[in-house]
Amino acid sequence: MQNAFRICLITLAALLGAFGGVPPAYAHGFGQRYDLPVPLWLFIMGAGAAVGVSFVAVGLFVRVSREGYSYPRYNLLRLRAIRFLA
Repeated sequence: MQNAFRICLITLAALLGAFGGVPPAYAHGFGQRYDLPVPLWLFIMGAGAAVGVSFVAVGLFVRVSREGYSYPRYNLLRLRAIRFLA
């Protein structure tokens, strides 16, 4: 128990030392004009490629068996109003 407390204390001290003196970062600078360093089309294409690559990476490396999950299911098409909308 004493060893776990010592590890927690060292971790807390390391985090405070690393992030304690960092000034705040402002995420949105409203009221300021910012020009992209690249053309807009290149920025949009790069953002789309980043999203696409992340989906491919998740699809390749994240494998979850469906057998471990059981949750209640309800068929909404049994309701007359939903069948009408469908």
